[in-house]
Amino acid sequence: MRLRVAGAVMLAAAAYYVYLPLPSGVSEPWKLMLLDSLFRSFMQASDIAHALGFCHRVHLLNRVVSWVEVVEARSSVTVHVTDSTLGGVPTRVFQPKEGRKLKRGVIYFHGGGWALASGKMRSYDLLCRKMSEDLDAVIMSVDYRLAPDAVFPDQYHDALAASRAFLSTEVLQRYSIDPERVCVSGDSAGGNLAAAAAQEMKETFARSSVSCLTGSDLHSIPAVRGDPCWQVTQQLHLLIEKSVSQRYQRLISTAVKDEVSRVLPSLVMDDRASPRPKVAAHVTGSFAPKLEHDEGGPVSAGRRVQGQKISWWEGRKGLAFLQDVQLVDGELVVSQPGLYYVYAQTYFRHTHSLEEDGEEVGDRGKPLLQYVYKKVSSYPVPILLMKTSRTSCWSRGSDFSLHSAHQGGLFPLTTGDRLFVTVTNASAVDMDEKSSFFGAFLIS
Repeated sequence: MRLRVAGAVMLAAAAYYVYLPLPSGVSEPWKLMLLDSLFRSFMQASDIAHALGFCHRVHLLNRVVSWVEVVEARSSVTVHVTDSTLGGVPTRVFQPKEGRKLKRGVIYFHGGGWALASGKMRSYDLLCRKMSEDLDAVIMSVDYRLAPDAVFPDQYHDALAASRAFLSTEVLQRYSIDPERVCVSGDSAGGNLAAAAAQEMKETFARSSVSCLTGSDLHSIPAVRGDPCWQVTQQLHLLIEKSVSQRYQRLISTAVKDEVSRVLPSLVMDDRASPRPKVAAHVTGSFAPKLEHDEGGPVSAGRRVQGQKISWWEGRKGLAFLQDVQLVDGELVVSQPGLYYVYAQTYFRHTHSLEEDGEEVGDRGKPLLQYVYKKVSSYPVPILLMKTSRTSCWSRGSDFSLHSAHQGGLFPLTTGDRLFVTVTNASAVDMDEKSSFFGAFLIS
């Protein structure tokens, strides 16, 4: 009897640990639950081993990864695979057995936060095989040193050493690689190494080439809109987002609707029963403002509008879009009547200048206000919908201060209504597309 009770308790505990609430639309949920519980158990076991002093948590995780994922170098009918050392760094080279005489070359850096994973893992092995076959290219997957045994900049030095060795005349001739058609690539932390290697060896790589990294967080690098790399990267991101959205949006939307309908069934609309036009707009800041004389100074009191209107919104490029809504002179023109959610955000950047005696110019407690107005054909004066304010206070000696103002709300709008945003000091608004934006979308 006691054995049965103990078994039941253990079974219940295991079920509680494995079970994970998932939307009803997820395919094969138990496989996902088991995989998630397996990952969690590895993480918790590594934390316990680290706390008891047996080994570092990263060492245990890498041992598990090596046991589960690392595969031997095995050639196939189309690709010859070998493990070698280039520049003192372990690598795995994938070489097509057939194809053109001179082949492309790809230097690939795996991800893992510079602490986990390996270029010899099954997932990277399959990826590099696929690239080698489809591109008719020689792929070098670099196994750089990992933390905590190696600390920065050891990983960076390994990336440079392997890249320089791959571009040597001896290696290029050995694998029949065209020196004018070599690129660097990587995912996650490997994308960071790829960017660093390309930047350090920019004189080695062709100056006309463009390096685009899709899996790396490079937002800290200043983007110049006229730069060809920035333009190609933006287009590539949009293409990836569009293709992923088209493939998975219907499945995800169905799963989310099913989950929400359990809690708020009245908010879930059946598209087939009540089709509604998809009316939405999201306009963003632009760094090329229209220099209009009437927008440069305060709006006249006769118009009964507070602040200065922002007219230089972007409606088509980058993150901005217009769907059945027009953008005219900085104003959103509504095409369909209904209940809309309207929102706006402006980002104020104040640069602090000093007088000759060191005192700051201007008011240290100046209020920063944002207004959202609606213009209707039946009323001569714009109607104020929303207003928000912030007080600009900053510490002495600072070069600049940053303040954001955000607001949103539901409003009934009719065909022809126009929405626009005004602020107290338009010259201080930072018109970055992710910082200052304005939009509306039809709800019902």
